[in-house]
Amino acid sequence: MIYTPPTTWPAEPEPRAGCDRCAELDEQRTETRRRGDLSAMSDCNVLLRRHIEGAHA
Repeated sequence: MIYTPPTTWPAEPEPRAGCDRCAELDEQRTETRRRGDLSAMSDCNVLLRRHIEGAHA
């Protein structure tokens, strides 16, 4: 089986209004993007997706 990387990345998750944890992860993501640390930015996206799925689903 040959691995083919995705041609597009999934959209970044949107933090939910009024949720402190969403806001915290969004701030971290913004800071890592500003620093150019794309690996940490991706980690923030994963954590935010997991949080949204668990807390806001």
